[in-house]
Amino acid sequence: MDEALLDLIDCIYAASLEKPLWPDAMNRMADLMGGAEATLHFSDTGTGQRIVVAPRSDPDYLVSYREHWVRLNPLMQHVGKVRAGQLIRFATIVPPDEFERTAFFNEWWAPQGLGTGGMGITLMSGAQAWAGCAVHPDIRRPLNGKAEALFAALRPHLVRAFEIQSRLGSLQVGDGHAESIDDQIDNLRHRFGLTRAEAILALEICKGDGREAAAQRCGISVSTAHTHLNRIFSKTGTRRQAELVHLLLTSQAATYKLSVSNMQRMALIQI
Repeated sequence: MDEALLDLIDCIYAASLEKPLWPDAMNRMADLMGGAEATLHFSDTGTGQRIVVAPRSDPDYLVSYREHWVRLNPLMQHVGKVRAGQLIRFATIVPPDEFERTAFFNEWWAPQGLGTGGMGITLMSGAQAWAGCAVHPDIRRPLNGKAEALFAALRPHLVRAFEIQSRLGSLQVGDGHAESIDDQIDNLRHRFGLTRAEAILALEICKGDGREAAAQRCGISVSTAHTHLNRIFSKTGTRRQAELVHLLLTSQAATYKLSVSNMQRMALIQI
């Protein structure tokens, strides 16, 4: 797999743990596919909340989108009906010639230099809430020839990253039902064959503030933490910290309600 794609996947998983990294992930995605902009969207009809992460867009345009244009976006009238995980070619749901005749295109879209022929992925699709990610070409040129294959390769990682973020956002912390730290350590040792020191470090890594901070809380050096992590990766079948966190949150360990008291609540609606 291409190194730039691997770096982007790492960035996506890192963003699921640290919200401020999403703009960087979107910028990298746009660059990799030869696009003008990559965006992340969330809408909840129940609360009326709409969130757009579009790092290259003029903030004034984003305000006008939330306040007015979102209701006139012909693409949004279709993507909400698409199941989660599905890749969408926008030209197949709204033909370019039809799209280019709309006020939305002529007054909001085209003035930003955005073209037709973009694509997106639905990350969540429910009766009330919807989330998705999209990449859009420059109005002067299409996405590069590898864009669709790259987006297809990113699809499972984007969906998983959103799941991680949602789980972290809804994780119950300090509610009186979480297992004790010792129980959590024992569970990880039994499930993955970790030593006590490795299990403790794995739990600390789940707090999402980096290897150095985790090592400091464990009272070990960064070098020792690195050694422990390599063993943890080997025993759990993971390769990166983000993959490890995903495993712990989505496997049986997730049912143990890891009591990471300072874990940030990272639901997408908080971006």
